[in-house]
Amino acid sequence: MIVKNEQEMLPDCLASVRGIVDEMIVVDTGSTDETKAIAVAAGAKVVDFPWCDDFAAARNAALPHVSSEWILVLDADERLVASEAHLIRRAIQDPSLDLGLLPLHSANRLDATHAEILSGEARRGEAVLLPRLLRRTPDLFWTGVVHENVVHWISKRVERCRGIPAAIVHLGAVPSIREARAKSERNIQLLLRRAKLEPGNPLPYTFLSQEYANIQRLEEAEQAIGKAWYLLSLIAPKQNPKPQIVDTATLMAHHCIERSDAEGALSVLRSAFEWGANHPNLWFMLGLAHQQRAQNTLPPAERRREYVQAIEAFRKCISMDGRAFPEEMISGITGPVSWYYIGYLLLQLGELDDADAVFASAIPLFPRDRRLLIGRALVQIERTEPVLALQAMEPLMQQGVPDAWVIAAAATEGLGKYEDAAFFLQQARGTFLVPSCQLLATTVERTLSLYQGRAIGGLEIAGRLNALITRKALPRGYETSYASFSGRVSRTVTTLLLRGEGKAIEALLEPRAEQMLPGVHELVKKTLATYGIVPEEDTEPELLVLHGKHADPLANALEHHPRLVRVSEATGDPRFLQDPRTQRIPIASSQITGILSVGKRGRALIISALAPDLWRQAFPSCRVISTEPSSDSMVLTLASDALRRPEQTLRDILAFAGEAWTDNVLGYLSETANHQASKVLNSPLSPPNRSAPAHAGGFQ
Repeated sequence: MIVKNEQEMLPDCLASVRGIVDEMIVVDTGSTDETKAIAVAAGAKVVDFPWCDDFAAARNAALPHVSSEWILVLDADERLVASEAHLIRRAIQDPSLDLGLLPLHSANRLDATHAEILSGEARRGEAVLLPRLLRRTPDLFWTGVVHENVVHWISKRVERCRGIPAAIVHLGAVPSIREARAKSERNIQLLLRRAKLEPGNPLPYTFLSQEYANIQRLEEAEQAIGKAWYLLSLIAPKQNPKPQIVDTATLMAHHCIERSDAEGALSVLRSAFEWGANHPNLWFMLGLAHQQRAQNTLPPAERRREYVQAIEAFRKCISMDGRAFPEEMISGITGPVSWYYIGYLLLQLGELDDADAVFASAIPLFPRDRRLLIGRALVQIERTEPVLALQAMEPLMQQGVPDAWVIAAAATEGLGKYEDAAFFLQQARGTFLVPSCQLLATTVERTLSLYQGRAIGGLEIAGRLNALITRKALPRGYETSYASFSGRVSRTVTTLLLRGEGKAIEALLEPRAEQMLPGVHELVKKTLATYGIVPEEDTEPELLVLHGKHADPLANALEHHPRLVRVSEATGDPRFLQDPRTQRIPIASSQITGILSVGKRGRALIISALAPDLWRQAFPSCRVISTEPSSDSMVLTLASDALRRPEQTLRDILAFAGEAWTDNVLGYLSETANHQASKVLNSPLSPPNRSAPAHAGGFQ
């Protein structure tokens, strides 16, 4: 091991290997405390080595002093777990073994017991397999001034490597220790020096990116990995033997995914595979990239295809379990992490039985992994098995795991125990182990808000159902799964039915609801059918009425939409003019600026400058949008600034009508409506955002 001023950490490290190793060699690079004396007292051989800003050189300085056939590498802030140390002695009896990969468990607090760290309760991330048990051969040496490694030595012995379950506990990753030692700042200076000495080598920039990210210098991290990828792209296609591809490609793909650039990540990974790389890190990143691409792909068939490709990539990771690789592997990806993702994506596809089978198979293999338990409970929620989910989460609730409390809230909400659900939701404090539990928490909150009479809308499925029920505009860019969509609609309709809220169910049967959430009509009718209810067809025409001098720009822009038809002022619309309810409105047909036919069924949306309260009395199910700055306070939306915000007005109208916000409407608004409105108000209007993507159904 290499040490400098490690008097606090060194004693326990040396004690952990006493009786396991034949000799202890400590390379001291200039300690000024009691480090050397502690090492000598413990029976170690101390080698003085003047520090030269090169970790590989210091590590190599120990080799001439080694007399044993095998080398166990530890740092002062690491401890070999005593209960598993005998596995090392057993492993070195194998003549076919040259390299043992040992699991490194990084503690998240200094006072944690080994049992807490190994179980994951007090561990940062997953355990990482590292090359720590090496057969001493003439060609063994380390390279790299920082992040030193024996990659070249390992590359010749891949078939003679295997994992050894002799755990090492690492304390140096505890935030307070890392900050006190300023490791990242030190490593950055060493890597900058190495990059200057090796200007064509991508690895120094790859490691620089990691160090910058560790201290949240994210812009510099992205610049460094971009430089590394550029250098690798220059040499990888033609250099033999191939350079180290995996670390750079993995980190570059990760940065692409972090900025939601799935296409960029896929391009990086395709290049890495073309250059001959084959590593679990790359397959894992491929799975994440396809998952992200699915979440950015709205058509169900395309989304399903991307999810299936992601599942295949995660299965490839699992198939590589037990194999040794020169490069460090992302923790857990050949084990519980990929098992979790496969089950989760099957859940997203609505294949609940298959998802449950995956989690049921994985849990006995990794009984300490809490994410697998949480994943199966999520499946049980979707399968309407709330009691099973509650039973599975009870131990984790006692441990204070926020995911467990959220699942308990969802389970009790499904059982109709809303007060219990609200209480459990309040207990879900802290960082979620499974990101989808954050979405579940929001879903439960939205659902409870509906039953509490305050119906909060949002991006997730429950929020969208709330918006439809309350006839509010829907936001753009939601994420949901086939399973959660079906289950949530069914539970919402059932609860509304039991509460006698028929009008809320009617809102889910309007044409707008089907346009915004395709398939919702079928699910609502299917749920009602289980109670022997067949809804009647609504034959009331849906009308959009524009009235008043300031309505012209909006009418003109809406007319430009491909599915909205402008009815001339002269002819009007006889369906509307002959409706007896219009007789209560004190206007003549000649005063109507325009009537737009929005559909054949549904409710009315009225935009009027005249007596909005009377319009509401005549058509109580309609929404009223004013186009006059001095309109009555009874107006529901937009009120005095309708013409000052024509883009938002159009967004509300089109969202209500279940129509897409298309480029041609934006264009017409920019060229025509803004011009006319500017003349009316004698003030400039902001141009619409042409970069906003077209999307069928709702807007931000």
